[in-house]
Amino acid sequence: MLEALAQTPGEFARRVCGVSETDTVAVVPRGVKEIPDYGFYGLSSLRRVELPEGVLVLTCGVDTQDDRLEYEVVGWGRYDESWGIKKGVIMGDPNDGEPWLRLDDVIDHVYRFENGRGLKISITCVDSGGHKTQSVYRHCHER
Repeated sequence: MLEALAQTPGEFARRVCGVSETDTVAVVPRGVKEIPDYGFYGLSSLRRVELPEGVLVLTCGVDTQDDRLEYEVVGWGRYDESWGIKKGVIMGDPNDGEPWLRLDDVIDHVYRFENGRGLKISITCVDSGGHKTQSVYRHCHER
């Protein structure tokens, strides 16, 4: 795997991800909202794909800490196959409403397949142990 990391992004995609030699490869970092129009190889027609084929349902797990919420969105397919879709940290005291509003953006987001169809998160599980139990119950009940 280390030797694959030393290659160009296109070579890496072809070797590790199984992309064929004839495919055009564009590497788009997470968080990029738009791809610039380079005007060659059809890159302007690419869109950000968030879900691999095979995902049937999305779940979200949230861990509460004293100063943040940590979440992971997981895509689930047949035979318990799973994909990590998105992972993040939302800084802020879980007693306050602001971190929960930012988590709502993650939960309410429509995650897209290559064909443009999308899925929303079906269920979210939130850790309520620790020092913020009543606050977690209150914020979850509001939703």
